[in-house]
Amino acid sequence: MQRPASTGSVSIRHERRALWGGLTMGFGFGGLFDSVLLHQILQWHNVISARVVPDTVGHLRTNILADGLLSAAMVVVLGIGFALLWSASALGRMPARQLIGALMLGWGGFNVYDSVVHHWLLQLHHIREGPGHSELAYDLGFFLFALILLGVGAMLIRDLRR
Repeated sequence: MQRPASTGSVSIRHERRALWGGLTMGFGFGGLFDSVLLHQILQWHNVISARVVPDTVGHLRTNILADGLLSAAMVVVLGIGFALLWSASALGRMPARQLIGALMLGWGGFNVYDSVVHHWLLQLHHIREGPGHSELAYDLGFFLFALILLGVGAMLIRDLRR
């Protein structure tokens, strides 16, 4: 990693801010990707579809509102991550592979959060709902994807401190 010409504490602050910026952006991207692909395009589930089954127009509207709120929140998270990265850029540069690693860690972090909290603890929704689909198999596949993102992301940033 290139170090700024100033003190080591500025470099450490840069590294932390850049890392947190990448993690935050990855978390927001993961949530937005989930919302757009799984909720809107594939229409496999909604944020609260296991609690408010979209079987009437009113219930569908409630689910769409919840999905919209999720998307809006993830845009805010992306903005915060971007601001962190932007502020870190004045102090130095983060290598691309480490930025990609941080983004992957953040995305994997969102998927772990979504799996553990939304799918398993609160039972708000499952990845693929409805008859003829193994909810557990889809949820486990989604969680496995999260673990892969976390593993590859960690490998890409592991030499951040070296």
